Amino acid sequence: MDQTNPPSSKDSVQNGTSLQTPNENQASNVLPKVPLNQPPQSPQPTQPPLPSSQPTSDTTQPPSTTPHPHPKFKIKKRYILLTTLISLIVIIITLQELNKKQVEEVDQNPPFSITQAPTPTPEEEPARQWKSFSASQHGITFKYPIESYLEKSNPFSQDSPVYKAIFRGKRQDEGLITESNLLDGYIFKITVNTNPQNRPLIDLANNKKSSFAFSCPDLAQISDVKSAKIDDLAAQTFSVINCNSDFKVTFVVSKNFVYEIDQIYKGDIGFKQKYEKDTDEILFSLKVDRELPPPEEPIIAFENKEHGFSFRHPRFNTNCCQVPAPVYGEFSNTAKFYFVDTSLGVPEKNKPFDGFGIFVDTNKDKITFETYLESEKTALLEDYKVITGRNPEESQEIIKVGEVDAILLKGYAWWGDVIMLQVPNTSRIMIISKTEYLPGSFKDVFNDILRSFVFTAKVAGASDESEPM
Repeated sequence: MDQTNPPSSKDSVQNGTSLQTPNENQASNVLPKVPLNQPPQSPQPTQPPLPSSQPTSDTTQPPSTTPHPHPKFKIKKRYILLTTLISLIVIIITLQELNKKQVEEVDQNPPFSITQAPTPTPEEEPARQWKSFSASQHGITFKYPIESYLEKSNPFSQDSPVYKAIFRGKRQDEGLITESNLLDGYIFKITVNTNPQNRPLIDLANNKKSSFAFSCPDLAQISDVKSAKIDDLAAQTFSVINCNSDFKVTFVVSKNFVYEIDQIYKGDIGFKQKYEKDTDEILFSLKVDRELPPPEEPIIAFENKEHGFSFRHPRFNTNCCQVPAPVYGEFSNTAKFYFVDTSLGVPEKNKPFDGFGIFVDTNKDKITFETYLESEKTALLEDYKVITGRNPEESQEIIKVGEVDAILLKGYAWWGDVIMLQVPNTSRIMIISKTEYLPGSFKDVFNDILRSFVFTAKVAGASDESEPM
């Protein structure tokens, strides 16, 4: 039998015919090559292999087993995992190096710490922001902010002299500020005591501390007494928190006096710390004189023989300032007298102050006191409306000036109280005009002055016409 060679693949293509496998049950031993980057495709009909040039055997080949994944696919997968792992290691090492470098740069800078700013002394403040006060008779001088104001105790009182620098916060009520009604602000207070028994400062401080422990609520915190220095003088001090207000109490002694210094402050968070700082600065500015000037009488007498009266006053200034005069009446220059308290400083222009004026009208027409009083009241009310643009809330009452009855007019004058009386045994009318720095600030001293008035009695039978004009 002749053997015929099978047609080549080229001839098959050209003839458009497909080659069939000699045996459909026989599988090919050659696996097709699948590109790695080619996505999987749906199964397609398998092309029959080209027949080999060698003769086929009639023996049936056994079926092939399931093909294994291509080795190159596993290698590619491992390569990707290894590359990812190496990249992560490199990134972690790089971040650690950068962080280490930043830490080294921070360490090279000076260490950062929060420190409290030093408390400025009053000398460092601009002159316009601070005033100086001196009580030479008691050997003390201190500075205080211009926003605060000064008070002192009544010189007529037998109590120890007291000097205060007071600041009124925005939430503080109007009127006089005391330790009991302090709501927003501070009080810097110096009490000047004698110490005849020469008691140790530590005893004075402990006794004061005990008084706080007795009067303060349970929530109050009281510190121990500790040593301090005030103007290079030995001192003892302690503090109190949450006893209505906060306190710092200091005792310092010179050879003349024992000074009790109280810093009292109260306010909202932030404001209270500011008030404490201000009182600390005032205390820092305090100077205590070791030598005192010769003592002088705190209360002196004033007498006017022409108009027949005298009284006592605490060395008021008679030349610095003028007090508003009555509206109705005629007053010569020799019948006007001014007394102003300048012990805490000369009043600034157009600022209120504690003082009074005395005006004597000779009353040439001999108008009755009742008629004169009504005329003065009418004139004062009209002046009040012109100055303030509103109607006053006026009242009147009978008081004593010395031993003489007088009429106190309240609310009639725009500047303060007016007192009217008839000089005994004459037709003369005396009018006392009072002004105050704050409502009530001059009340006690002024009342003591009024009580000291003495009117010179005329000789019985003498007439007003014989009085000097």
